[in-house]
This record gives sequence, structure tokens and C-alpha cells, in this order.
Amino acid sequence: MILLIEPDDLHKRTQVNANVDVQKYKPYIEDVQVKVMGDLLGDTLKNKILNDFDNDALTGVYEEVYKILKNIIIYQTASEYILFNQYHVSNGGVYKLTSEDTETVEVSEVESLSKRYYEKSQLYVSELNRFLCSEGGNIPEYNTQDETYNKRPQRGINDMITWHLD
Repeated sequence: MILLIEPDDLHKRTQVNANVDVQKYKPYIEDVQVKVMGDLLGDTLKNKILNDFDNDALTGVYEEVYKILKNIIIYQTASEYILFNQYHVSNGGVYKLTSEDTETVEVSEVESLSKRYYEKSQLYVSELNRFLCSEGGNIPEYNTQDETYNKRPQRGINDMITWHLD
């Protein structure tokens, strides 16, 4: 899968340390891209952005969509990774990693941090929605789908996922 962000992007914009193995959070990048791009852009525009990005051909409104999308992916990936990485599943069950040199953080603190990153991503979701409402007429791939089974953009989405972190 084509990744629209580099690992360094996540490290520069979040508290995810640069020494974290990319393979640990790469699946979260992929999941967020699938969810966000499908819901916000629809399949046709998503495929156009991915193809142009892969061919280093993003220009004009497509480049603007990408720039906003990149921020959404960074913050939602951090939100997902922080929330789920504290737990590991093995043949012996589910466990949390601890270290002799660190203090274990309460689950509520982890959830709060995850929620903050998610909320940051929502600022960019709103920005992308405003941009698409304004420029959508100039983006044919946003208004039409190539195939009848393709996912259509869910216009006006302000909250991609409902979180209940009490």
C-alpha cells in the first residue's frame, strides 16, 4: 500500500519517538488512510491522489487536498497507535509492556492523549470539508465515481469516528 506520510512526519508532529519501529505503527497508517480517504474523498478521488502521489505528480487542488489529508493521517495514526500500542497479545494472553526505568501511565491518561490527537485530526477534517465544498466543482473525481461499487464521499463529515473515552 502507498503510504501518504513518512515515518519522520509522525515523529516530527507527535510524541511518537523516532526510535519506535516503523513496523509497529505502519498498520495504523494504512488503516487510517483507508478509512479517512474512503469516507472523505470517495474511491475515485482517493485513487487519483494515491496515483499522483506515487508518480510524484500532485499539483493544484490535488496537492492541496493531499496537504490537508496528510495532517489528518498523522494525527489519527498517532491517536490509534497510542491507544492500542500499550497492549500486546500473545499465546499467553493480553499484556502491557513495562520497563524498569519508566512509570506506567494510567489507561485514562493514554486515552486522554489519544483523544487529543484525534481532536487535532478533526480540525483538519473540517478544513478538508470546507476546501472540498469550495473547490469540489473543480475536482471531477470528487463528483463522479468510476464504478458503481466504488465508495462515494460522505460529504459534510465532521467527526470520522465517535469516541467514548470516559
